[in-house]
Amino acid sequence: MVRFHQAIAGLLLCVASIASAVEPCGQVAEYQQEQKKEAPDVSEFKIPAHLAHACLLSVPFNLNSTLRLLDGLSYFWDSQSTKGWLPNPPKGYDLPPTDLDAGLDKIRQKALSGGYTGEYMFQLDLHALVASVHDDHFYLNTDLISIFSFIRYDVGSLVSLSLKGTDFPRLYVLGRSH
Repeated sequence: MVRFHQAIAGLLLCVASIASAVEPCGQVAEYQQEQKKEAPDVSEFKIPAHLAHACLLSVPFNLNSTLRLLDGLSYFWDSQSTKGWLPNPPKGYDLPPTDLDAGLDKIRQKALSGGYTGEYMFQLDLHALVASVHDDHFYLNTDLISIFSFIRYDVGSLVSLSLKGTDFPRLYVLGRSH
């Protein structure tokens, strides 16, 4: 009889460890399901930021898909009218130069050399390259960059402010007087 109880206890421990080993994106889905039960019409869900971030980091990197995307972007970005002069902008251009082709090549080399631990890190590099163009008409909406919005509902937005205009800025919560 003791062995039976030990076996049951062992099984319970195994089940408990499986239940607690739900991957971060699975936990996000559980939050969504719970909130959907309470409000069936809700379309936006609140989850802890650390869990959303863990979910993003858990998405595996797929080299073949990445290479296909980079090849397609190269052709697609050839239609960007400013692409030719972005690496060497005209005199008086206030923003730093950027080279889309060199940027894609750098990302490709990093991917081929195993430099990405997950899809999110790849998409962050791609997003940074797009942002380096400094043109709101040039945009790439990738799935992992746009899936979550990190918002401080309980505290509010942070702002930086230099009280005298020459002092180093300090952080404040918008809407709160100090």
